Amino acid sequence: TDLTYELLQRWEAISEVIPTIDYPEEAIEQEGWLNVYNTFAYNRFDAEDASKKITKGEEGETPDSMVINDYLLYGSVYNDYFR
Repeated sequence: TDLTYELLQRWEAISEVIPTIDYPEEAIEQEGWLNVYNTFAYNRFDAEDASKKITKGEEGETPDSMVINDYLLYGSVYNDYFR
């Protein structure tokens, strides 16, 4: 579907700038959707760690550990994280 294609595009772009996030290009080409899902699930912790780093603000602010996952799933992020 279009939504899946858009998610895959975002995922590929994120994996290019955050090398700890795997993008299962071969599984996608082979339509191995269970492997694609598993890779997405395994990436969660790396995405959370990277999210904390990029949303780290002033002392006392709580970083958002879900910003990358939210971007991958929904295509948007809360704007204040990118000042």
